[in-house]
Amino acid sequence: MSGTVTAGGTHAIQAKGFGVAFGSVVALEDVTFGLGLPGTLLLAGPSGCGKSTLILALGGIVPGCIPADRVGSLTVAGRDAGDGASVACVFQDPGTQLLCPTVRDEVASGLQRLGLGASHADRRVTDAMAALGLEPLADRRPGRLSAGEQQRVTLAAALAMRPEVLALDEPTAHLDEPGCADLYACLEQQRVDGPSLVVAEHRWDRLPGLAGQVLALEGGKQAAWGDAPGALPTVDLPRRPPSAPGDVLLRTDGLGLRVGGRLHLRDVTLTVAEGEVVAVVGRNGVGKSLLARALAGLTRPAAGSVTVRGRRPRPGIDVGMVMQGSASQLFCDNVRQEVGLGPMMAGRPGHTEVDVVLEQLGVLHLAERSPHRLSRGEAQRVLVAAALALAPPVIVLDEPGVGQDAAHLRQVATALKAHTDGGGAALLMTHDETLAEACADRLLRAAHGTVRPA
Repeated sequence: MSGTVTAGGTHAIQAKGFGVAFGSVVALEDVTFGLGLPGTLLLAGPSGCGKSTLILALGGIVPGCIPADRVGSLTVAGRDAGDGASVACVFQDPGTQLLCPTVRDEVASGLQRLGLGASHADRRVTDAMAALGLEPLADRRPGRLSAGEQQRVTLAAALAMRPEVLALDEPTAHLDEPGCADLYACLEQQRVDGPSLVVAEHRWDRLPGLAGQVLALEGGKQAAWGDAPGALPTVDLPRRPPSAPGDVLLRTDGLGLRVGGRLHLRDVTLTVAEGEVVAVVGRNGVGKSLLARALAGLTRPAAGSVTVRGRRPRPGIDVGMVMQGSASQLFCDNVRQEVGLGPMMAGRPGHTEVDVVLEQLGVLHLAERSPHRLSRGEAQRVLVAAALALAPPVIVLDEPGVGQDAAHLRQVATALKAHTDGGGAALLMTHDETLAEACADRLLRAAHGTVRPA
């Protein structure tokens, strides 16, 4: 890709020698580009390359809310980013943006400061919810939705604002295939008569045909800038070689799980054996995350049982779990401490060489960094390393593909293979059937309130 900086007229996104540093860590360096408004900017590059930092800077969140040092300039419509510029951001972790008691309230929340009349605001809310299929969820509590449903809510809230720039950080990460189709249709409509789009993504195969200018980043630096090529990088994983399962490690018998007093999953009976990777696939909201928490011993069943080697699972010891929201699982000052915390608390600090696990997941070079200052993909891999460091018989990963480019997903797959080769087992909870088919020995499908072989 190649291209030149264009002024784009008065209304433009422009960066000139732009850089961001968090203390001694340089996140972006000497980024220069120009995009006319309206337009579409596609941000490409591996996990941790600076895409999220650029989106946070466009929204004025860096350094407005997150302290950082800036150099150079970044402007939207001729104004400094964050200084009166109309930019709506949708982050990687949708749960961090939810504040209101109902979905409808959440979608309307940003409109109050715009001074719109009630009827005008209601029309905007209705249109945004319809665009993303949220009408059936209008009166639900956002905090009780799946991550994919929450992602659609935060996007609808941003659309309702009708900003000059809509910046989306990995918008497909939590969405199932129908959700991705709705998102693509919505973005195509925005390209016709809506704001300029800034989209950071790893899974460009989920947004086929989305065209625009591409800014490729590598290690915080600008690797390329120009027109979109015929195909952006997508995830391509080698298929896992078949394995011969050993003894059963984890078993559920007639498992039933409740949400808000309602039986959400019922009669779930499954086994997972030594050497196996089993994937549970299904649409957003079917109960995959709920099942993951139950398998890890974090949720008490409403009916039936979960056992690991014949006993109720002890969280972290019998079953290690990596949840979707990384921030709530990070506690320590640096990555090495984070990965070593579990073994230390279990009284076996030398049980697993922490640096070996860090290197396996591609995060050894981050060992002295704060886990709270990592990209979503980096933080997710740190959590996988922390779960594996305890060497539990079973590890459960809830949407392990979030925030991961192809190379880092291969590292996760390799780490899981090493775990199962050593006699362990793994379960993946995912809406990404491409990932499931590449990484798993068996597929189960969550649908209609239960789980069955796919």
